[in-house]
Amino acid sequence: MPKQKYQKIITALLLCLSILLIVAGCSSDSAQKSNSTAAYTVTDSQGHKLYFKEKPQRIISMSISTDEILIDLVPSSRIAAFSRLVDDPGISNIVERAQSVGSRVDGQSSEAIMALHPDLILIPDFVKPEVIQSLRDMNLQVYVYKTPKSMDDVRQCIRFLGEAVGEKERGEMMVTAMDEHLKKVQDKIGKIPKEKQKRIVFMRSNGAYYSPEASFNDVCRYAQVRNALEELHYDKPGIVNQEAVV
Repeated sequence: MPKQKYQKIITALLLCLSILLIVAGCSSDSAQKSNSTAAYTVTDSQGHKLYFKEKPQRIISMSISTDEILIDLVPSSRIAAFSRLVDDPGISNIVERAQSVGSRVDGQSSEAIMALHPDLILIPDFVKPEVIQSLRDMNLQVYVYKTPKSMDDVRQCIRFLGEAVGEKERGEMMVTAMDEHLKKVQDKIGKIPKEKQKRIVFMRSNGAYYSPEASFNDVCRYAQVRNALEELHYDKPGIVNQEAVV
């Protein structure tokens, strides 16, 4: 290869490298500036960091679980939308209270979510990764929370969501109120011998459902009833056939 041509190639490569370094430096400076002006920072269950200059004022909840927590964490004026299941009386505990928020989302349309101009989206980790990524690609603040599998997980979820919306103290108050309520229930029930405990089965629209790791199992223990499906010793979640239930 001629020496002159070789030098041109080296020069071009060095120019490309310089441009990449400049772009990376600008990006880093921009991120550092954003971080330094943040009033608070939170990290979601996927390790994704979110920076807030102020408490979010247009929050979207994409799960019935978060709907019911969020409505007690912040005023309705700070909620841009609930999940569509919040209006189902067979599932939701806040049907009437949720009417104070006009919009609903189902997670199928990123554009519809974008149109609500959210400054925070609360989304469970069981949502498809591509849906979560599409929202992040639109430069939206997306907080993915871990689906609770025990009462301790529920407590942690409330605390984490409280931090995300800028209401850490309110989250702690909710956990305290929950524990006080659970204690009253347990005091009222007393200690029921295992052989006298009622045996129950969790039914969904498509049949009896069991999961070895689910908050429902903890709920049963607190209520001093027995999840009958635990006796089948399934090691994976799923629908249980009618014969097995009988």
